[in-house]
Amino acid sequence: LTKGGLGGCTLRLGFKRQLGHHAFLHASASGLNGSPISAGLSASRRLSRHSNGAVSASLSSRGLTDVCLRASRQLTKHTLGEAVWLVGSGGDDGSFCLRLSRTGSRPPSASRLDLGEISARSRRDL
Repeated sequence: LTKGGLGGCTLRLGFKRQLGHHAFLHASASGLNGSPISAGLSASRRLSRHSNGAVSASLSSRGLTDVCLRASRQLTKHTLGEAVWLVGSGGDDGSFCLRLSRTGSRPPSASRLDLGEISARSRRDL
């Protein structure tokens, strides 16, 4: 990869482990030429027939940068409800999001309620 005649690269490694029929663990690490290495760890579990839960964390040379807790539930055949709590570094720049999305409708519809500070990074993660 070159940018303006300068060489640059990104290396990303990942590992996924199936812990059972309804749970998995995923670990990843990435580095950008000249930038510190970052790592991520996430776990997901099917909680019931219609519900799932997940937790993830991101680490960098500065320490723990993000923790995300996510719960989702299939409310009806075509409606999914989701709650996401994103806690940033130091616990002072987190956000909470409630989302309803409906599939099978034309056009697809979604509703979202955000509480707390929403940065560009948290919008991407939510």
